[in-house]
Amino acid sequence: MENKTCSKCKVAQPVSSFTLYKTGKLAGKYRSHCRTCSSAQVKDWSRRNKAHLLARQRRYYVENYKMSIRAHMVRYGKNEEWYLATLEKQHGLCAICELPERAKRKDGKIQRLCVDHDHRTGVVRGLLCTACNNRLGMLEKHEWIPKAQSYLTQYQPS
Repeated sequence: MENKTCSKCKVAQPVSSFTLYKTGKLAGKYRSHCRTCSSAQVKDWSRRNKAHLLARQRRYYVENYKMSIRAHMVRYGKNEEWYLATLEKQHGLCAICELPERAKRKDGKIQRLCVDHDHRTGVVRGLLCTACNNRLGMLEKHEWIPKAQSYLTQYQPS
């Protein structure tokens, strides 16, 4: 097996420890840093440039709105077509209060409707505004309801 010396750590390693360039004039040649050193370098750069990375991610998701929905839908086993079709079916409104989303993101823009799902089974039910989604989450925690009722009765005028 052929060996190559990493220009960063100076350790001779099998070429399988190095990544191949896939495109450009170096296509088919091995990188000068081993995978371990390259990974450490990327992690270090990412840690030092967190704000830059976050800004780039935000720009990307603004420019690629469907991709942002797709990334979010993966956890529910759905895709952006399902989200957009459900949004259209609900006329862009919450399935419970039938109002548009009112909650704002950090950048001041209105959030998109939340995907409502059963936390026990994972079954997706529809799209809700943040307020209804939070309220429904409390109702699903059965032990919370009697405690909330007990709390409220303490403060009712006699």
